[in-house]
Amino acid sequence: MKLISLSIGALVLVAACASPKAPTLTRQDKDDADARYEVLNALPATAAMPTMGTANYTGKFGGSLSGDSDGELLGDISMEADFASSVLSGSVTNLNTYNDAGEPDQLLSGGLNVNGNFVGNAVTASATGTLTGVDSGFSGDTNVDIAMNGTFRDNTGTADVITGTAIGCGTGDFDICLDGGFYAEN
Repeated sequence: MKLISLSIGALVLVAACASPKAPTLTRQDKDDADARYEVLNALPATAAMPTMGTANYTGKFGGSLSGDSDGELLGDISMEADFASSVLSGSVTNLNTYNDAGEPDQLLSGGLNVNGNFVGNAVTASATGTLTGVDSGFSGDTNVDIAMNGTFRDNTGTADVITGTAIGCGTGDFDICLDGGFYAEN
């Protein structure tokens, strides 16, 4: 019985000593991502979608956070579009939080899986997964489910950009909600 008590006590002590991971993105990265989203989101929607092949897209994913953590979120998104099957897949990684003053706060552990499809140029997808963060010395998880709705757009080629909204919440040891968007370029 004493062995169990000591183990639980050691676990609580270790959990209380958790430190946040240092952010990997800067305030300038957030400002640049916001500006790039505005430019790309203003591009015309793709009128004639490709019907064969695949394309890889990379960009940024984020927005305003509310709940147990207020501020902003920014991370990297990569996706692949399969035009023959109209399937979209990918991931969101390197998720950083920013405090209310816009300063980088911490890098969250974990990532999100992107799965969805598209009809014509309209994208419907979700980003789901578990993220881990640290608050007041305690590490905790949140199970995230973000709805992504977007549009293929034309920049220098046909369907070479995807922009859209990213809205949803995470629940668990800490609860958060995201009201934001994403962009990804081929």
